[in-house]
Amino acid sequence: MVVGGLLATSPIAPASAAPLSGQAFAAYGSGDALVTKALGIGTTQVGNVSVAASGGGVNSGGLTTPLVNELGTNISTATPDKNALGRGTGAEVGLVTADPQSTTLNQLLLSGLAIATAPPNNPTPVTKDIALPVNPVLFASALRGQAQALYDPAFCPVGRPLTYGLGYASNVQLLNLGAGSNPQSGFDTPVLGTSISAFGTPRGVTQSRTVTYLQANGDGTFGVVSETRQTVAPISLLANQLTNTAVTVEIAGEFGMRVVATGKSTGSGVSYTGNPVITVTSTVAGVPANILGPITLQDLLGQNGLTINTAGLLNVSAGAPPRALNGPLGSTATVAQDGTSASGAADMVLLQLLNLPGLTALDLRLGHMEGAVTVPAGGLTCDLPVSKTASVDPVTVGQDFAYTIKIPSDSALFNQLYNCDLVNISAVDTVTAKTGSPTIQLLSADHDGVVSGNKVTWANLGGYTLGQDPIVLTINARIPTSSPAGVLQDTVNVTAALGNCRGGATGEDIVQGGARLNGSAITGNVTLVAPTVSRGGLAATGGNSWPLVAGGGFLLAALGLVRLRRRATDAPVTTTS
Repeated sequence: MVVGGLLATSPIAPASAAPLSGQAFAAYGSGDALVTKALGIGTTQVGNVSVAASGGGVNSGGLTTPLVNELGTNISTATPDKNALGRGTGAEVGLVTADPQSTTLNQLLLSGLAIATAPPNNPTPVTKDIALPVNPVLFASALRGQAQALYDPAFCPVGRPLTYGLGYASNVQLLNLGAGSNPQSGFDTPVLGTSISAFGTPRGVTQSRTVTYLQANGDGTFGVVSETRQTVAPISLLANQLTNTAVTVEIAGEFGMRVVATGKSTGSGVSYTGNPVITVTSTVAGVPANILGPITLQDLLGQNGLTINTAGLLNVSAGAPPRALNGPLGSTATVAQDGTSASGAADMVLLQLLNLPGLTALDLRLGHMEGAVTVPAGGLTCDLPVSKTASVDPVTVGQDFAYTIKIPSDSALFNQLYNCDLVNISAVDTVTAKTGSPTIQLLSADHDGVVSGNKVTWANLGGYTLGQDPIVLTINARIPTSSPAGVLQDTVNVTAALGNCRGGATGEDIVQGGARLNGSAITGNVTLVAPTVSRGGLAATGGNSWPLVAGGGFLLAALGLVRLRRRATDAPVTTTS
């Protein structure tokens, strides 16, 4: 039986992908289901109310500058020691606040504001719940903010959001025109409300979710996405619960906006998701009458929606395409030709009065969404966490030792970062000389590894399921007594495909809905510079020396001492670097 092969110096295997923090990328997103801003003068906003607000941002270089959205709301203060932040709140009320809020937050509802940052990663989302009966400004039977952030400086989260923010509000009413209010049903005559029970509308939840995440480009690289999705409860305008009178606008179905940068000339863009259906009903003395719909905004207004821009005196937008971030109505979302950046903003409905430099009388928005993404040219590269160790270091000539490979290197870390299984796993391990001219004899490899000279190939290792222990591969090796001194280098390259990617409660359904993950290729490799080979004494422990025979192999003195899964080639490896 012939085994092993001799090794001189071979070309060094390609290096691993750059760690995540070594690749310059950033993403930001923000969403507000309902917004009312009144009387903005200079850099001061007299009053503003935001219902179901979500947001988040990630930056591989740290969150070194504040994140402020188009509405002037502070999404994140500067936190340079953090890379990811998620934010969510059921409602916010600001009275005489700075605009923009680069360092301050709206005064009210801070107890209902959920913020999560990473690293370190938080295993469960931060959740804040409050109720708010504040007559005559705002009533809500339930407000919730939820946030989570996930970031690892070395490895990419795959199938999970980098940042997640949720703003949730139930039975919201703004600005009571009457004197009365009820702890259960709210204001008697709110200017605007959602799901006022007197009008027979049981669906009362309004929410906004914003996530940033990685999207597979399909060629082993990844793009970055900022996505906001919203659902809005039926909105009652100028309702009077005492006389059962109101105009109700119902928007059925989820809608959203995606901002994608792939780092390539294709696939990047800013686009809507969903196609909500609108119904408008008038109720007088408790008797409803249909005014409009059900009809989609596109069917109602056409693909370009409605845009009225009268130099800031009156601005109206409904169902218009995404525009430039911080740009005027009618502008175009920005997408770099090489796919390295994209940004945009959109409002399902917008109404502005006297929106002039230094003065805004009124700014009303329904379904506000915005986002911006930047990635390196070519997209991000992501490595599977794989580890490699040597059982003995240093090793003496004539001594046996073993290499051990783990896929993934840490199952807990993998389960934290990944929300997909691995399928069709294969691996190739190659031993080369780092310094000097040491030689090695590869004796055997488990899991049906095929030994050929200084290389071991595993053509099919099956799959790895979330929660399993790592796949452990072992290569048994020996340093021949004739080996010169030096240092060995061992590189393992692992290839797999993502499979069985899952949904989840904290935005994973958005990731799965917007990204091509299942079937996408992903690789991992690690190089171990070890062991150091010492000439020492020839009578080394831990192994036996064998005479060299023609053909470059070693003849076993007795059968059965080493069990082989596959026979190695009988030719020595003599290539040089």
